[in-house]
Order: sequence, then C-alpha cells, then structure tokens
Amino acid sequence: MNIFSEYMNDENIEKRERAKLWRASIGLQAVDNLRVSNFLIETARKHIERLISMDEVHKMIDEHYAQKRKQSKPD
Repeated sequence: MNIFSEYMNDENIEKRERAKLWRASIGLQAVDNLRVSNFLIETARKHIERLISMDEVHKMIDEHYAQKRKQSKPD
C-alpha cells in the first residue's frame, strides 16, 4: 500500500505514527474490497499534517455524508 508513503520516513515521529494509523484503517477497508473516497484521503492528510484535530475529522466526515444523504433524497 503506497498511500501516505511520503510520511513513512518523516523526521516527525508523530506524523509518521498518524500516517501509519491511517494506513492501517484504510487497509482494513481494503480487506473487505472497499475503496475509500478521495475526500477521506485528503481529510486524513490534513490530520497527519496536524492541520485539523481528530474531532474535526469526525465532524467533517459526518457533515460530508449528511450532505451526500441530503443530495440523494428525492424532493
């Protein structure tokens, strides 16, 4: 899995660890033949870079999928 490979040798240990955890999480999805969205990958990158907190990750994901559900409902 090459996702987040640019972080695997980063001098910042915390950044490496966050990237490893995201890779594992995404890898678990792949076991079930699920593919994560580009939205999730970009959100994960923001978290790895400490641009957003995990609480913000949860909020962004909840809002993203709430909007998608709203868009898919017939009027």
